Amino acid sequence: MRNRFDRQRFLGPRSDCVLGATRIGVAGVGGGGSHIVQQGARVGIGEFCVFDPDHRFDEREELEAYCRRFLIPYIDVGMDVHAVGDQFAVSGQVILSLPGGPCMKCMHFIDGYNDEKPAYLDAGARPQVIWPIGVLASTAVGLFMQLLTPWSAQQLVPYLEYDGNSHQIRRSKQLDFIEETCSHHPEEAVGDPFWTLPSTPIGTDQ
Repeated sequence: MRNRFDRQRFLGPRSDCVLGATRIGVAGVGGGGSHIVQQGARVGIGEFCVFDPDHRFDEREELEAYCRRFLIPYIDVGMDVHAVGDQFAVSGQVILSLPGGPCMKCMHFIDGYNDEKPAYLDAGARPQVIWPIGVLASTAVGLFMQLLTPWSAQQLVPYLEYDGNSHQIRRSKQLDFIEETCSHHPEEAVGDPFWTLPSTPIGTDQ
């Protein structure tokens, strides 16, 4: 009888065990998050922590800061629709924020000017964007799989931009103008800020 994980053998030895022992958090499951949860379940992710807040740019920044403090990779997925004359332009991004590397501020994605930008500015509050958000979500899952399993030695690109009109994903040119290390999240700012060493060594009598 064939092993049900045979199709994932190319991902690396014991990839099924690695994926099964992995927990991922997904913030927002109405669009891209629903694609990510479905694909994560199909590849064998063992546990999901799913919540669905109303996203603002400041919440993204808070999520990123939390992940960096606890050394968790953070992948941001987003898109927008802009009016161009009597047509529309669909664009989006997938950003990988790793502790020690450039953050979303370093990459000039969060810059203080777009913090209150409404989603889908020119296409109404709830436009039909199932196909572009699906492309972006699949790209995010691909980055995640590349982080977790050794199937590819290709260098990870932390900022990818999506042109929905030409159906292309490209490396962002913003990466040509950033530092390799992050100045917004110091390396020493890790761990629980409220944890302190106990005054009495554990295991000794009080």
